[in-house]
Amino acid sequence: MSYVRNLRLDRIRQDILTTTDNVGTIAYRWGVSHLGRFAGDYRDHFDELPSDTADRVAHVRARPSSHFRTSSAASAGPSAPPSW
Repeated sequence: MSYVRNLRLDRIRQDILTTTDNVGTIAYRWGVSHLGRFAGDYRDHFDELPSDTADRVAHVRARPSSHFRTSSAASAGPSAPPSW
């Protein structure tokens, strides 16, 4: 039975990491009926609570990506056309 439980915990973690659904919704979707027991099993398996995983992912999602930042030159306004 532990194989099935571990597989379910792994899938729940994957959903927490890839969706914006709350932990309770995800857990119920995977057939969890007792959230307190689930949180303990999750902590034993991953060394963190499911809410900690969700908070960490939400924090990463909330940070602006430096890849899409504009440079100060680009935000200074239009530049003069090149002189040929």
